[in-house]
Amino acid sequence: MYLYPFLFALYPVLALLAHNIHEVSPDVAFRPALISLAVALILFILFGLLQRSLFRAAVSTTLTLVLFFSYGHVYEVLQKVSLAGFILGRHRLLVIIYGLVWIVGLVGLHFRLRPNPTLTQALNVIGLVLLLMPGYQVAASLLTTSFSQRQIEQTFLLNEDAQLSVQGSRPDVYYILLDGYTRADALQRDFNFDNTGFIAALQELGFYVADCSQANYLSTEHSMTSALNMSYIPDLEQRIRSLGLPPEQVWSLLTQSAVRQNLEGLGYQVVAFDSGYQWSRLPGADIYLEYTGKPYQMQLLKPFEYVLLRTTALLIWSDMTFRQLPEYQNTQFKGGEFIYEDHINRQLFILDQLPRLAKVSSPKFVFVHLLLTHVPYIFDPQGNILTDRGFYTGDLIAPVDDEHLMQGYVYGIQFTNYRLLPILRQILADSAEPPVIVIHGDHGLNGDNRQQILNAYYFPNQAYQALSPSITPVNSFRVVFNTFFAGQYPLLEDVTYDYDGRRAADAHPCPAQRNP
Repeated sequence: MYLYPFLFALYPVLALLAHNIHEVSPDVAFRPALISLAVALILFILFGLLQRSLFRAAVSTTLTLVLFFSYGHVYEVLQKVSLAGFILGRHRLLVIIYGLVWIVGLVGLHFRLRPNPTLTQALNVIGLVLLLMPGYQVAASLLTTSFSQRQIEQTFLLNEDAQLSVQGSRPDVYYILLDGYTRADALQRDFNFDNTGFIAALQELGFYVADCSQANYLSTEHSMTSALNMSYIPDLEQRIRSLGLPPEQVWSLLTQSAVRQNLEGLGYQVVAFDSGYQWSRLPGADIYLEYTGKPYQMQLLKPFEYVLLRTTALLIWSDMTFRQLPEYQNTQFKGGEFIYEDHINRQLFILDQLPRLAKVSSPKFVFVHLLLTHVPYIFDPQGNILTDRGFYTGDLIAPVDDEHLMQGYVYGIQFTNYRLLPILRQILADSAEPPVIVIHGDHGLNGDNRQQILNAYYFPNQAYQALSPSITPVNSFRVVFNTFFAGQYPLLEDVTYDYDGRRAADAHPCPAQRNP
């Protein structure tokens, strides 16, 4: 039985899914897996008709698939190799080499290869082993995460002394995470961008801006988990261990966080958006908003599919097709060609729907994860689509160079400001009673400014006595619960931890701290 061509066709998709299983939903692999299997079947039939041998057809199909799926990987490696000043990673060179290998291989298989049951069995075993490795990783991750979430749902992970109660009204609570949004002084210092106008506008609306705030962690997952559970990661890992779960399942506390459990216990309904990232989705929310309810609809490339595409020989088509993009104005797509339409639609959907939530019945906890200041940098300051592909075709969908990186990032800041201020005004105007709004960056961009973040609060009656210029997100909801729900949470030390878990020193202290 010739199973191995189809096993080899599935392997690249499953391997990429396994590598990104904590960041994407498994359903993103459905369409590319189906297409890959269909292509393998078509090749198998065509080679069978041409070679009049199922054995040679199976081997020829496998050779073709291996070359096709390896092209992007080899190209990426060769791009970093220079021989006498000549970069080896060039399509015109690699296409010739791959073409010769493919043609010589097919000719050799046709004239030299004879049916060999032992080889067929060996290739079937190799294909199964290849699939077992990422398949086990995906299955183990999904099962462990599901079990962990059930355990956490049944266990209230709050401090025993945190007895919360409703005193009077229950204001709506908005938590808006701006991925990668750094602090005003860092924007001025590192990007020569003056963000004081936006800060002043927030203050005019009644926000308290903690202008010396820093991230608690330098990665989104750590930062978000810490903020929503009001604790540092080592303490959360200890709590996970107390449930008999491995410490790496601390990420389950993103969907079943202490903040969420607290507010649900106080009678709040949870409202969340589909962020596009698996670890920041709250699909169990009372109201879960997606820009599409059809995960398998034939739409344009999703980010997972685009990353997969660039590991294959279709990288040639991608580089040629998007060399000159059509002009997109006012976010209106022409011809359905743009590779990031899925990402764009998701962000615009969140921006359009968020202000409408003020009229949804209260009390509610609204969770928002915006990626306008996170790669890929797609928008200009007014929300038009950037047609210069240098902003989003570098490694891992990043800009191709520092110039594009700095400009694209500032554009993301400007577009965020442009859309966020009217949204906040509408929420405040349409809310039956003043809400609680917590807005912060999970981290900055890179280097020293990655520690420094925007951090702003809106409290009813401007009750900001417990806030300070250097408060960090780990204490945000401690203050919220203490201020509005009779909580007794002690404030933790405001600390930034590096990627390796060590305390990070601030290379650029806040100007307000240097000059009190």
